[in-house]
Amino acid sequence: MFIEGVTISYQSQQPLTSGLTPSPSPLRPHCLAKDRLLHWKPSAASTDLPLTVHPILSEADFDWILNVIDASWGSNTKATYGAGLLVFHIFCDSCNVPKIDRCPVSQPLLLSFISTCAGTYSGNTLSNYIAGIRAWHMLHGRPWLLDLDTLKATMEGAARLAPPSTKCPQRDPFTPDIIALFKSQLNLNDPLEAAIYACITVCFWGVARVGEFMVPSINAFDPAKHIT
Repeated sequence: MFIEGVTISYQSQQPLTSGLTPSPSPLRPHCLAKDRLLHWKPSAASTDLPLTVHPILSEADFDWILNVIDASWGSNTKATYGAGLLVFHIFCDSCNVPKIDRCPVSQPLLLSFISTCAGTYSGNTLSNYIAGIRAWHMLHGRPWLLDLDTLKATMEGAARLAPPSTKCPQRDPFTPDIIALFKSQLNLNDPLEAAIYACITVCFWGVARVGEFMVPSINAFDPAKHIT
């Protein structure tokens, strides 16, 4: 199945790349992964969103509501969800699923999507993808029609079928002795090396995730959010 050839860094905020482009549709404009939840629209022929037909709310009011809901997720989360939304639509395109049947998604269709991905993706990646599809439904006011017990059992089965290559081997624990070894090799009078040591110690003693304590990349630095 096509899914086997689809490899996506689900944290990516890059535009679509060759081989990962869904069928052309005005409902799916070209945009960054983090913007797909908002800008990729369900078919207008599917269940109407009550807010769009409310006599008091204008289209501008509705767009603002969407933006407020969209702001509840961070950029990295939206990029992850957007990657899942992309894979879901590529799957639907390959199976010739009509746009009207993609949102709200039926239980058989979503379970088929999960089963197709099983054996290729890790359980965590699949969970993020499904969360992205559900967030897309919520953002655009579409009902989520899945039976939670059935969905949970299917996700657990898919996680068990994940290939070993999707799982990182366990590492030896990080210890104060290792931190001391780092310190012995660093010049703390150098601002860069002092910052590295500060990061190591704060993450260790604060029991913090490095990915949450650090900026994801140098290009992602935002002076409004990050200290220098």
